Amino acid sequence: MPNLPGRAVRPVRSQELDSFLALDNLAFLQTPDMSEQRRQLQLDQLELDRCIVAEADTPDQGSGGLAGIAAITSLDMRVPGAWLPVAGVTSVGVHPTQRRRAVLTAMMLHQLHDLHERSAEAVAVLWASEPMIYGRFGYGEATRFLTLTIPRTTSMVRTPPPDPTLRLRMVDPAEVDLVRGLYDAQAARRPGTPRLDDRGHRLRVTDAVEDREGFSALRCLVAEDDTGVRGFARFRVKGAWDTGVTRGVVRVRELHAGDAQARHALWQLLLDLDLTATVEVWLLPVDDPLLRWLPNPRVTNPALRDGLHARVVDVDRALAGRRYGGGPPGAGVDTVIEVRDALCPWNAGRWRLTGDATGAECGRARTEPELVMDVRELGALYLGGTSLVSLRDAGLVQERVEGAAARVGAGFAHDPAPFAPFVF
Repeated sequence: MPNLPGRAVRPVRSQELDSFLALDNLAFLQTPDMSEQRRQLQLDQLELDRCIVAEADTPDQGSGGLAGIAAITSLDMRVPGAWLPVAGVTSVGVHPTQRRRAVLTAMMLHQLHDLHERSAEAVAVLWASEPMIYGRFGYGEATRFLTLTIPRTTSMVRTPPPDPTLRLRMVDPAEVDLVRGLYDAQAARRPGTPRLDDRGHRLRVTDAVEDREGFSALRCLVAEDDTGVRGFARFRVKGAWDTGVTRGVVRVRELHAGDAQARHALWQLLLDLDLTATVEVWLLPVDDPLLRWLPNPRVTNPALRDGLHARVVDVDRALAGRRYGGGPPGAGVDTVIEVRDALCPWNAGRWRLTGDATGAECGRARTEPELVMDVRELGALYLGGTSLVSLRDAGLVQERVEGAAARVGAGFAHDPAPFAPFVF
């Protein structure tokens, strides 16, 4: 496993955990004065055997002698047509005094080579604090999302007929068993969504005061009928007044629903809470039904953001791990792709991919490729939300056989759009 000259990268030691957390907070501009609740939450989110550190040049530099930190959280993520173990890269930070010294490069190479050598996860994903950083390590933008700020005066139009059997009630967010089944069912619909175990569901509702940004504790609204929960929303509120006029804010953290009526009922209540003026939605799928119900989406100041960035660690295992076409057998892909990968040489070369909705195979090929692309573009394609034709038109993919981009791209595409509902 490569270490850059003079830069040792190794697993974190138990006695270095406080230094690890301190550097994490320093790199992400968080307060160093953590409550014990916040500290425990950070520790609970880490898998200690998957945390690495880069040593500082001298012991008195960095945080406790650490120049950089990085971690992986083990995810079981939905990819088109299947569930796949995925390495969730997180807590990546470099001490300010150690920047521009190849610390990040050393840690990213260490992670990729370690995953490959152990035949661990074939795909790594991350949320990028700054998107321009990770492309040079082969990560491609694989999902996108929208942010909205909706005025309370907004009335939804062209909505589904009401369901008189539905009822809404507030529940304790800690009642995760109440909504677990619904979350799991919805996760199976969208690539990019992790499946959560008991620990994951609990962490989703752990509510450290430092994370609230002046808002209330987390609240949970469910839509249900006699058969059980059909939708739920987690949100916070913040009261505010301006010369006697209410300026309260609702901040929606996540909303999941199994049908249109439940989804509409949840949004209808959230958009009309007393003493509020706006509803902030930070993570919304680009094809969410709410967009069809808003009479004038322009007034919500919609902004398109990058979500998950994906990195193919092992081409053969990654491409064989998902499904293609979504239709009947034979409606998938059969192609040869040449992959360029300067950091992971085992990926470079030509690969024969055959697959449909029932399964896929990928192995080395000798025939001429139909498409040539960098591993970064392969990562962007992986979850099914990026157009292969658009990558070709941007000059990022070379089409050696006319029509191959459209034909192969149809096999990679997924509907509904991939979506990651929370940051890890």
